[in-house]
Amino acid sequence: MTRNKKIILTLILATILFCASFFYVKNDICCMFASTMHRGFPYQILLITKGTDDFQEAQKVYHLNDLELLKQGWELKAGPVFGPPWSIPFNLLFYFAISWGIIFILERMKRIYDQK
Repeated sequence: MTRNKKIILTLILATILFCASFFYVKNDICCMFASTMHRGFPYQILLITKGTDDFQEAQKVYHLNDLELLKQGWELKAGPVFGPPWSIPFNLLFYFAISWGIIFILERMKRIYDQK
């Protein structure tokens, strides 16, 4: 496989993995009912949050989807506003490294298969 093809395949796969990482959800209730829903892996990039005095209201993070929470007045934060400033570039580099490793392994397996 040519070098340009490898780079293009790696970038495409990294983009797909980065977008798929938003399906990873971590819910959390903390500190007198500050309820949050984190999206993204390994560092969270999207956050849906609400501070409340009612524990039942805080538990909605476990039962409702994103749109329903936003319709009920929950706050959406995106980007590294609430996390480390390097969270988005780190996630992109993380998935680029994983993609490069997958392409490398598949290329080696193809070479071994072609030799037999």
